[in-house]
Amino acid sequence: LLGTRQTLLETFDGGNTWQQREIEAARDEGFNYRFQSISFSGDEGWIVGKPAILLHTNDGGRSWERIPLSAKLPGAPLVITALPGEPGQAELTTDQGAIYVTNNKAYTWSA
Repeated sequence: LLGTRQTLLETFDGGNTWQQREIEAARDEGFNYRFQSISFSGDEGWIVGKPAILLHTNDGGRSWERIPLSAKLPGAPLVITALPGEPGQAELTTDQGAIYVTNNKAYTWSA
């Protein structure tokens, strides 16, 4: 479950109880990030939010890394989808309707 102020809640019992997770990679520059989309494929996961932020994990969410976003991407990230197959693959949709795919952990994106 995602929300404002870097909110990420996690459940291990089908939603009966929830635990708040802290993501150190999002505690930066005094921003109040609103997480909008999260997606996992196996242990690999992605989060996007506003102001523009992209986070990645490859250990099931135990640790997260902030990935810089290219200023060339039109619009702000809106939805991220982890793609099955090789690690580092994801699809990103922006609020301007652009759809991009990466296969190298977001170092480069293609339309």
